[in-house]
Amino acid sequence: MFRRTDRAAWLRWTTVAATVGAVTSAGVSATAADEHTPVDCRGNPSALQPAIAAAAQGATLSVRGRCIGPFTIGKSLTLVGRGQAVLDGNRAGTAVTISGAVHVRLNRLTVTGGQGSKGGGILNAGGALTMDHSTVTRNTSSSTGGGIRNEGTLTVQFSSVHDNTARTLGGGLDNVGPGGRLLVIRSTVHHNTSDQVDGGGIFNDGTATVDFSVVSGNRAPVGSGGGIRDTGVSGRLTLNGTVVRDNTAAGVGGGVSVGAPAVATLNHSQVRNNSAGTAGGGINVDGGALTVKRTRVVGNTPNNCAPTGAVPGCIG
Repeated sequence: MFRRTDRAAWLRWTTVAATVGAVTSAGVSATAADEHTPVDCRGNPSALQPAIAAAAQGATLSVRGRCIGPFTIGKSLTLVGRGQAVLDGNRAGTAVTISGAVHVRLNRLTVTGGQGSKGGGILNAGGALTMDHSTVTRNTSSSTGGGIRNEGTLTVQFSSVHDNTARTLGGGLDNVGPGGRLLVIRSTVHHNTSDQVDGGGIFNDGTATVDFSVVSGNRAPVGSGGGIRDTGVSGRLTLNGTVVRDNTAAGVGGGVSVGAPAVATLNHSQVRNNSAGTAGGGINVDGGALTVKRTRVVGNTPNNCAPTGAVPGCIG
């Protein structure tokens, strides 16, 4: 959860309102789209995938219990959890795969038990996905995106992505450019790990905006960017009112690592108490472009920023 200092920082920053419109496909009546179809996995753990297959475009499924997957969603749907609803990948593949140009909302759900090659918990393969008041935890990927791999449009709001592991890139989130567009609002990305390469919390080579959130306790035990790694031709990263703290990297950029030719902007944020094995405990810039506005970079090890002069106004 957020520390008191993080909460206080939030209160000083302007509130961002995120409005996500309901999507109804052509030819589906408003009545059909508004219906809530109950799916009770307490008595039948395998009930959800058949319900997804049978649902009309734009329908809402009201989910209870622990549903055993993995699951594939190839149409526009809303899944709403009732009680402590869980989507469990059962270590049989990516827990939830969003397939095609569809609009999907996951509301008040926990996604866990995924074990995939691209995206352990969730693979958004070109759709528009909104996660609202949900959790992605304890998923693994043999490649990228331990928690989520996003190849489309992803909004994570009032949610948590934590304790996921990727073998290579993006222990928590892998936002894939140039089509990947990621928006994180008032959420936490914490205690994720990229085992062998970069981006313990978030790996971005698309367009990523992180607003009023906390990225903490993530690890890149071999590579760089313990909290966030922003790189590539399409890499565009913006942090607004966000705290990046207590992340670690064996290489450079314990908090934030910006690689060529990516661009990053930090506004009214904090980068503190992160550590790197070689340089840039807080922020490291290796060929990319970084703009920092009213952002505190303090208490990082072995230094706050590297190389010297790469981050204007950053000392040590």
